[in-house]
Amino acid sequence: MNTNQMNTNIIDLTYAFHSGMLKYPSDPEVSMEIEKARTVQSERDSLAGYGIKQKYKSGFVNLKARNHHGTHIDAPAHKLADGKTIDQYCIEKFVNTALMVDLTKLDILAKKYKEIKKDYLNELLDFEKMKEFGVSALLFCTGFCEMITSTDRGHLFHVDSNDKRRLEQKFPYFTPEAAEYVAANAPFLNVVGIDSFTVDPSGSNSEAHRAFFAKDILLLETVVNMETLKLNLMQRNDNLGQSVFTLHCVPLLYAGADAAQTRAYAQLPVSTK
Repeated sequence: MNTNQMNTNIIDLTYAFHSGMLKYPSDPEVSMEIEKARTVQSERDSLAGYGIKQKYKSGFVNLKARNHHGTHIDAPAHKLADGKTIDQYCIEKFVNTALMVDLTKLDILAKKYKEIKKDYLNELLDFEKMKEFGVSALLFCTGFCEMITSTDRGHLFHVDSNDKRRLEQKFPYFTPEAAEYVAANAPFLNVVGIDSFTVDPSGSNSEAHRAFFAKDILLLETVVNMETLKLNLMQRNDNLGQSVFTLHCVPLLYAGADAAQTRAYAQLPVSTK
């Protein structure tokens, strides 16, 4: 948790890119090579004739990654052959009144099957109140984000490759029934987010993805720093009207792509306390 973000109205929810970052188990490793800006001395440089013997070289980054690495948002084209691509949505789709759904007390991560079940959501979600307050995005917090980031936001725990692989395989996900329940009762949602690499378990037929996409609900995955968001929300009145915030998750504009990375952040109303 980043204590510097306590008592602020902007909470960064983005997992920082770096080599070896955690990702969906079957995805390739991220490679990020940083070339820093520098100066070079050269008598043969064209500038030397003017008495200038230093040349300034630009910095740059060589990045090898998929569009599903890091904090990203999935469009229907990710799973549906005729689904819309990420560039077919207006920016307004990605700026929403949001509510965080705290699942940490259910201890999902300690279970063999790390499922978000319909029964859990039945007790936690009030769809009528969501409509009343204009909620158009939900962020589900399981606590997994605290496992994939260190206390310095976005930096990987120091783990060996075997531990990394084991951790990557412990991600939580929705059961098909839970996804259907949310999609059927909240078709007014634009975005569902989760602090996990995906909403479906490995080896599934993408039932949760397809349930959300059928209602044109986009999926924000690998959200981090949810604990800081939760603590900031807890400092406010605990009625729904004071727990909502603005979720910004505008993606990069990849033409024809099924998904894209986003710099996701929560903007909380300024507390009047």
